[in-house]
Amino acid sequence: MDKMNCFTMIVLFLLHVFMWDNKYGALAAQGCGSLVNNSLTSPGYPNDYPRYMDCVYSLPIPYGMAIEIVFADFDLESHRSCRYDYLSISNENNQTFGVYCGHKTVQIVSITGDDAVITFHSDGSVQKRGFLLFFTATPIGKGWTREIRER
Repeated sequence: MDKMNCFTMIVLFLLHVFMWDNKYGALAAQGCGSLVNNSLTSPGYPNDYPRYMDCVYSLPIPYGMAIEIVFADFDLESHRSCRYDYLSISNENNQTFGVYCGHKTVQIVSITGDDAVITFHSDGSVQKRGFLLFFTATPIGKGWTREIRER
């Protein structure tokens, strides 16, 4: 089995999803969106995501590799400091690689460590379309962060 097929199997079997709803407490994990074929969507995507969502996705990173996360579609409530609705990307050591909101097209973020931790939060006011992310394993040393276009 080649590295990408192995990585795909790891992603499909080891993705841990937790969700907390401020109003009702813990809810079923499937309410946080889905991971299919190395892609992750926000809850309800491509329709608007629900209010009061807190989802944490933990994605294992294969040894000697980094994970590149590609923002294929991204539309969250906008705020200059991403205070209301946001997507935060970090690793297991709480090293933050970015906090994102608003509208972004084709942004790529490279994550190193043992696990990529993606946190999605929405408040109770504005709901938008959400996000579609793609994941790719890449050898360490080729990691980079680049914004190609941002509105």
